[in-house]
Amino acid sequence: MLITICEDEPLVAEQLQRMIEDMFPALRVQLVTCRTELEAAEQAAIYLFDIELEQDNGLALAKDIRSAQPNAQILFVTAHAQYVFEAFDAEPLHYLVKPVEQKKLQSVLQRAIDKCEEPVRTFTVTIGTETNVFDEAALYFAEAHGRKVSLHFADKVVTYYGRLSQLEQ
Repeated sequence: MLITICEDEPLVAEQLQRMIEDMFPALRVQLVTCRTELEAAEQAAIYLFDIELEQDNGLALAKDIRSAQPNAQILFVTAHAQYVFEAFDAEPLHYLVKPVEQKKLQSVLQRAIDKCEEPVRTFTVTIGTETNVFDEAALYFAEAHGRKVSLHFADKVVTYYGRLSQLEQ
């Protein structure tokens, strides 16, 4: 399993990396400092974001990850407690304030790992002759207009003929 740490202070990033590698030797850790590096990096299961980055905003990066990877586990590790309420927009698993206690980090990371290992819940919808499988966590909401059902996701809306009651099953 891969963890990405998005932190622009090298000493802090390396300290977090060492802590994680010591606690969870089976995990791989990659370090990035900005959006460009994040976009070029391998997709991770767990992300740790600082909020105030030299070149970027960790809140915005986390929201983008949430849209692209609805099942990703997002944690904020920051010295800025004042952003805690804004952070909810990215639906993080946790918000840690620096300096981070190793025991707390271990507990939160274990929760993130456990969530990553849970099976992904999906649902199927037949549209015409094609059966489509969708990630339940990626669905924002569904609505019906007459015989048409619209499924709203972060990046698209899928519309088909059917009933909401079929979707609920």
